[in-house]
Amino acid sequence: MSNENYYDAGQVEKFERAAWEAAMSEAGKEWERQQGEYYEREATLETRISELEEENSRLSELLHDEMSQLEIATDLSNKRWLALNDIYENGEKHNSNWCKRKAQEGLSIK
Repeated sequence: MSNENYYDAGQVEKFERAAWEAAMSEAGKEWERQQGEYYEREATLETRISELEEENSRLSELLHDEMSQLEIATDLSNKRWLALNDIYENGEKHNSNWCKRKAQEGLSIK
């Protein structure tokens, strides 16, 4: 048998070292690729969060406005109902000026 088909320990160590370095290089490239994807995804999500926060703020303001209008409408409706009910129940006891004044109060007209 000839020795030309065998590698000595130094050669084997060089091969192993080269293979290890190549594997580490590929792992480093993969890590950098994944890190780039992570940062890109993170930036996309931060942008989306910002958009959603703006939309939430806008909708919150709209809801507040609608609730305020509903509260006003409910209050006016209640005042009208109370005035009409008072006129209905007590109108015969008072003159037309009293009824007119109660109606104006119910309509928030002074």
